[in-house]
Amino acid sequence: GNWRQRWCVLEDDFFWYEDEEALQTGQAPKGRIRLDTWFAIPQEPPNPECFFVLHAVPRSLKLKASNPREMQEWVDALNYHGRMESNFQAIYESVCMEEP
Repeated sequence: GNWRQRWCVLEDDFFWYEDEEALQTGQAPKGRIRLDTWFAIPQEPPNPECFFVLHAVPRSLKLKASNPREMQEWVDALNYHGRMESNFQAIYESVCMEEP
């Protein structure tokens, strides 16, 4: 795929990411997502590429970790900080992920 390496930060109510140049020079991040309502899930197995998805209303972001442990750490950290309604993930999956 056409993946670009980004450095990601989870801080307060924001998830932001930047490239190496922005990281080294202090430039503005490439992207920033306000985390009002969100959850993260790993891609269904088999998942040798360590993909996971951050579903942050109104958008989703597909991410790739370096290894399974890093992927699980990101998923756990994002979900730990989540302030979603307890049934948001189930509602999202039933409405947004149904087969046409």
